[in-house]
Amino acid sequence: MADALWNNECKVRNWADMDYNILVRIFMTLNFLDVILVSFVCKSWNAACCNPILWEKLDLTLLKFNTCNTPRRLTTWSDNKSSERLLKVLKSALRLSCGNLSSLVFHFSLFINDDHLICAAERTPRLKQLVLPTWNLITLTGFETAVRNWVGLESFVVAYIDFPFQIMKLVGSYCNISQLKVMCPSKFDVVCARAIVAYTPKLKILSLQCTTVHKTALVFIMNEMKDLEILNVSHCTFIDDSERPRYSYGFEQLGESIVAQVSRLKEFLVCPRQHCDMCACGVVDGEEASIWHRFEKEIWRKDKVSSLSY
Repeated sequence: MADALWNNECKVRNWADMDYNILVRIFMTLNFLDVILVSFVCKSWNAACCNPILWEKLDLTLLKFNTCNTPRRLTTWSDNKSSERLLKVLKSALRLSCGNLSSLVFHFSLFINDDHLICAAERTPRLKQLVLPTWNLITLTGFETAVRNWVGLESFVVAYIDFPFQIMKLVGSYCNISQLKVMCPSKFDVVCARAIVAYTPKLKILSLQCTTVHKTALVFIMNEMKDLEILNVSHCTFIDDSERPRYSYGFEQLGESIVAQVSRLKEFLVCPRQHCDMCACGVVDGEEASIWHRFEKEIWRKDKVSSLSY
């Protein structure tokens, strides 16, 4: 009798026999790194870890790296260990996702190379949102190899476009994005504007938040993008293209012609200079300074357009 009770107790306590739905509910409270770890406990746990509800989004900003290795310039730092670790984590997480991932957010301060991007692309055929980091080592060839797998991509966030025409041509050729966020720590000029208009003319939402924007580029966007519904230029620095370029902030400085054009949009996001602390920090001793470098991590995750926040 005692042996029978002992056997029954053992069966109840066998982790491998836990109800699948209960396991999934428990695993929903874990971050993706913990899900990877518990997937090795047993086959039934591994099966529960592959449930699509756990893999709607992969946020790699949860990864922690040595802060002293965080680069300030693209050419100053390369960490092979971090690169290898990221590739290993990507493969483990995407193996469990079984191709169901719809949103992929890369780590803000980590170099991303062709291997990382292609590894992700080959395992995420249903991806709808892609967020690339501030610094990266991706080549045009590597980007094309990756992006051709993302025919369903709808939202693209990129910190800086080195080759605007080539990058936007690839995005326009293989994807059908309706939302784009470009965060340029340097300047968003007519070249960038022409690339966006040429290859993503049906864009619905465009965010240039915290970017230095040429007014001529803004005019070009408004003239050519007839399907644009939402434009976010909050916390932007505006450049007046003249012989002596002048920097200005806020709605009041855009000029009557631009203000008249944006009135057709469903939503136009811009901040009044005198009421925005972030914009005020863009001026130091009367000189223009990049808001990007002062608020980069906040900019990275938050946007006044809710669908572009993550």
